[in-house]
This record gives sequence, structure tokens and C-alpha cells, in this order.
Amino acid sequence: LGASLIFIVYAVCLLGLSMCIAFAFAVIALRRVTALRLNIRGQSSPPDPSLAKGRRFHLFLSHRWATGQDQMAVLKRQLQLVLPGSSVFLDVDDLRHIGDLERYIDESQVILIFL
Repeated sequence: LGASLIFIVYAVCLLGLSMCIAFAFAVIALRRVTALRLNIRGQSSPPDPSLAKGRRFHLFLSHRWATGQDQMAVLKRQLQLVLPGSSVFLDVDDLRHIGDLERYIDESQVILIFL
């Protein structure tokens, strides 16, 4: 019983230490990501992305279903991190009805096609 208890205490301590280290690395990574912001030279604040009248999305991401979905998801997340306030359409996140696809395209300022 004594050796088992020592092993359990050791394992719990090791697990706790591992979790603390992982948390510390996560905090460091989050600080690095939040520090990355797109700025215009000569201005201290990030640009304010405005939309033209009748537009809902700054960017519409189009991709091949078989090969481009993951890449476009990463691109969308990264754009939203470096340009807060940007509105990016990605089908897996924003498409509600396939019949509305043409409307989503019409509501977008820019279309990026990833083949």
C-alpha cells in the first residue's frame, strides 16, 4: 500500500506539473498571437475595416471541398486575428442554406478562390 500511494502521489504531481507547463506555453502563444495586428505605417491603431453599402463580408473564401477546406479555415482565423473586425465568409462557418450562396457572394467585397 505504501509504494502504491507514493506512486499515485508522484503521478498526480507529475500530471499537475505537466498541466502547469502546458498552460504557461498556451499563455505565451496567446500573447504572441494577440500581439500580431495589422497596422498601417504611421498609425498607432489597426485599420478600421469598413464595408461598402450592401456588403456584409470583406472576403468570401471559396475552395475545393476535397482539398481546400482546412487551408481556408486557417486563413480565415489568421485574418481575423491580425485584422480585428474583419468579416470573412467561409462556408463551413457561415453557410446556412446552399440556395443563399449567390446572395453571400453578392454581399462580399472580395472573393478569393483557392484551387
